[in-house]
Amino acid sequence: MKGFRKIQQDIEAVGIIALVLVTTYLAMELKIFDRENLITWATQGSQASQIEVIFVLVGFLLLLVFVPISWVSAAAAIIFGLSGIRYLVLAATASALVAFCFARRYKDRFQAVFWEKYHRKKRKKDLEEIYEGLESHGFAYVLFLRTAPVVPYSLGNYIFGLSYVSFKDFALATLIALPLGQGINIYFFDKALRFGESPGDALVAAGIKGAYLLIIFLWSRRSRYGLDHETP
Repeated sequence: MKGFRKIQQDIEAVGIIALVLVTTYLAMELKIFDRENLITWATQGSQASQIEVIFVLVGFLLLLVFVPISWVSAAAAIIFGLSGIRYLVLAATASALVAFCFARRYKDRFQAVFWEKYHRKKRKKDLEEIYEGLESHGFAYVLFLRTAPVVPYSLGNYIFGLSYVSFKDFALATLIALPLGQGINIYFFDKALRFGESPGDALVAAGIKGAYLLIIFLWSRRSRYGLDHETP
């Protein structure tokens, strides 16, 4: 337990430093607060050799501030194609670990904030029910929530940090569910963008995506956890 607490502290420290460095870099090199400059950079692609690093850093930041992961997945598919899976997983994993540790460290200070944000939208399961499930079922319940779209990915990273689930269970469940779910998403986006070139591949990708969603839907309906399906 002490070892995982030390890991949490290390990740938190690295995350804070990375956030400061990334923001400083983007402000100085890309002038992200200058709209015209940002548009020029994006259209000319003058920083193409650095695009992978920039995408991971920007994706990391966007997911920290609750941008839907599906948006970042779509961007990864557009920019990198299937190779975007690795960059998306890296950015999403880093943001998940940092957000979890932040929420766990400052639980007393920010619990009301995340509670209000979660319930800002009408949901079929409130946080009390989710926390009870996490306390009762541990890792299996975390894996289920990371796979089924019950809790939005970005917000869920903080929600898990506020719960009693262990850092190990959260990290392991994320590392299992994230590459599978987002890998299918990026594969679907990539083939859909190339529908005109290869409609057969696009239809196969749509079939895989549909089958994955159907499996999740059936799991959410028949699971002993009793969760209702909800789109993030």
